Amino acid sequence: MNKEKIVLSSTHLDSHGVMMTKEALESGATTINSQRSPRLGLDHDKIFPPLGRISDAKVVEGKDGEFYLIAYKEFFDKQEYSILDDGTTLYKEYFIDGGKPFVESEIEPVDKVEIKTDPVNFESKDSLDEFIKDIREDSGFDFDNKQMMRKSVLPDPEIVVKLTGIIAVTLGIIKSKIAEKVGDAIGEDVERFYKFIRACVIGMVKRAIPINRPITFVFEIHDEVLVEFIIKSNNPDEVVMAFSSSALADIQDKIKASKDMFYAEKIQFTFSEQKVWTLNYLLTKDGAVIGTKKAFDKRDKAYNGLIDKLIERENKNGCS
Repeated sequence: MNKEKIVLSSTHLDSHGVMMTKEALESGATTINSQRSPRLGLDHDKIFPPLGRISDAKVVEGKDGEFYLIAYKEFFDKQEYSILDDGTTLYKEYFIDGGKPFVESEIEPVDKVEIKTDPVNFESKDSLDEFIKDIREDSGFDFDNKQMMRKSVLPDPEIVVKLTGIIAVTLGIIKSKIAEKVGDAIGEDVERFYKFIRACVIGMVKRAIPINRPITFVFEIHDEVLVEFIIKSNNPDEVVMAFSSSALADIQDKIKASKDMFYAEKIQFTFSEQKVWTLNYLLTKDGAVIGTKKAFDKRDKAYNGLIDKLIERENKNGCS
């Protein structure tokens, strides 16, 4: 197994001006060593399948008196592929010795739509506050506002929207278990939801940094499994259209097939050039990842590009 020791965080002041406490590092170690594994990802981009997992964490004190969260990154050590009846080729990567499910696959339903943004994608706290205010005023839609933190110098703009079960049922993404409540979301509430999506896109285009970068919109539904829809766009009409009845026409069948065939805990769809939602990859209950050849090829190309840059940087430093 390809296993490398890494420093995940420390009590030093980081590039975002954030200083982790020892207690926060210890909490991180507890999460990593729990019954679920954090993903070994690539540049915080959700659209790439994981490369493996983070494991065996501990907090140690350095010679400088600061504390460090140490762990190991483990790369998947087995890959195989299969061809479905429709000709689709799916790849599977997993650990030969077995694996735990991923942290990100945990189901966390909400009673109110929730959005998460990264403060580093805004010029200031005031800019972020204005963004939230604009969405509320332009849509009239009630939602909770939370923040996320990605450890990159300046990652591309991203917003995560967690949908309620009632909204998901009304859009036709999942089947209703509480039929009498579905009517509450039809009509005015759904119309406000579409206004909410449009306001999110317009607001991100107006205020998010770096400017002129594609904005990633992540929509989550926490039902029997976690279903994730990802669309990269700066066009409000396109993002709204992605949740039309035509774009979501056969999504229930796709979700059911993924659950039944692969024991999926998380299923991710991306919005294609053909304006339909297509499977990108899924995560299983035993910590494996299954996805399309296109998804793995994109990930591997990006990973190899990152390695090339690191090698180039090391060569330059060695020559200086």
